[in-house]
Amino acid sequence: MSRVLRKRSLLVLEMTFFGVMSDMKEGNLKNGFKTVGSHESDEENNGTLAPRRSNGQNDSYLSENRFGHCSISPLSLKGIKGAGYEKMSIVQEATLPVILKGGFVFLQQAYYVLPAIEVVVESAPVDGDQKRPPVNVLVICPTRELACQAAAEAEKLLKYHPSIGTQVVIGGTQLALEQKQMQANPCQILVATPADCLLDMGFRKDIEKIVAAVPKQRQTLLFSATVPDEVRQECYFALERDHDFINTVEEGSEETHSQVRQMQLVAPLEKHFSILYGILTEHISEDVDYKVIVFCTTAMVTRLVADLLAELHLNVREIHSRKPQSYRTRNSNEFEESKGLILVSSDVSARGVDYPNVTLVIQYNYGEKR
Repeated sequence: MSRVLRKRSLLVLEMTFFGVMSDMKEGNLKNGFKTVGSHESDEENNGTLAPRRSNGQNDSYLSENRFGHCSISPLSLKGIKGAGYEKMSIVQEATLPVILKGGFVFLQQAYYVLPAIEVVVESAPVDGDQKRPPVNVLVICPTRELACQAAAEAEKLLKYHPSIGTQVVIGGTQLALEQKQMQANPCQILVATPADCLLDMGFRKDIEKIVAAVPKQRQTLLFSATVPDEVRQECYFALERDHDFINTVEEGSEETHSQVRQMQLVAPLEKHFSILYGILTEHISEDVDYKVIVFCTTAMVTRLVADLLAELHLNVREIHSRKPQSYRTRNSNEFEESKGLILVSSDVSARGVDYPNVTLVIQYNYGEKR
């Protein structure tokens, strides 16, 4: 990989996500993640935009500043407008100026696609033929579904950058086919998996191998929705000691959106499924455009719950690690684009995947540690 990744190089590690980035009808959950830590970067950046913190309220998701206020290339701004974006989010307002300056950054949430594109834009074409060297940016996402979404988002913003390409490398696919695609169409932004919980799950050596394979002269971004103390301590092998730590969530703010009604129900195990079925049928009767996610603790439980609900003639799709990747991708895309559907999933869908217009989220059973 060291032969492939060129200067200016960007390494993005997106890790330790816990939650679903979903647009709820009762409120937007996209800013509902919580990050913990110290040494927040609240200073102005040489006259650039001063980041402000989200207080968890509905009107705090977008800032008043537009993308044109940052040093973004005209073609990228055109792509942003074409994708339907106008104002920066609070997180983008806080992080874009720092990232575009080339600093090492440890921060919250997945807002790396745009600065990743700008890294490639700044790299010089080869031999004046407008072809750019592969690979400038390596993005490592927690799950396959999130990697595919990140690549799709990049494709939208790259509409007016024909010389910049994106490819996805994930598990569960044909390795030979991926290699053939990489050789036939060398990309500048490579999105791959997995990065989920690698530090706290004992896979540090795998990340160290990746870091060792990329150039020493690089920019590294580490994104996380949650930042336990042990992760802060373990991150230094990938980040410089004087990296910026950016926290966009206000101290003492609520971890979940204040406008999303939440409740919990404790019941004997033998009644769990009948209660779930009752909640679902009641919700379906109240909302013709229902769009429900039911999270289960394991792949086996996910499959069982999906099978039982299907036997009861509910419109159900399932996603878990024991299904082929093509099956998971098809169901994920269908759920993203559809209404009147129930998605039963293990935690593979709970790592930052963005499903719009979700009307109800159910956690069916909790793990033993809960």
